[in-house]
Amino acid sequence: MEAFEVVEKFVSPADAYEVRAAGDEALLYAVKGRITVRPTLTMTRPDGADVATLKGDALSLKFSLATADGKQTATMTFPFGFKKAFTMKIGADEYKAKGELFERSFDCVGPDGKLAMHIERRGHLTSSRFHVEVHAPLPRELSPLVAVAIHQCYG
Repeated sequence: MEAFEVVEKFVSPADAYEVRAAGDEALLYAVKGRITVRPTLTMTRPDGADVATLKGDALSLKFSLATADGKQTATMTFPFGFKKAFTMKIGADEYKAKGELFERSFDCVGPDGKLAMHIERRGHLTSSRFHVEVHAPLPRELSPLVAVAIHQCYG
């Protein structure tokens, strides 16, 4: 199992997050973008090299995740209303995650019915922190961006 901490940089003029391996202070990735209804956030390594991109549409509640070369790796769709959930497609495989209105975590189940990813929000009023546990062989850059998409959708 691999685990990440995704932390929103609260004092920032744009959407900004830092990604670290759980329990490690070394920065793995930075995620930055503009605050808009249709955000585009880019994940980079500390050396500045692009790793992946998250493009969203807050009006339709759909997000796409792509590698630095533009190849789409996943799509995420969130339902309208008070139900906290999402569906993620990676190729032909569909992953489903559920949470409740006041719940701060999601369990994402893969097509085999097994836990693929657990995302838990651990933030407070001035910042958001997500703990992401990956239990399935998913692309490494995907999991932190799933937490960012959840934050973009549910705040």
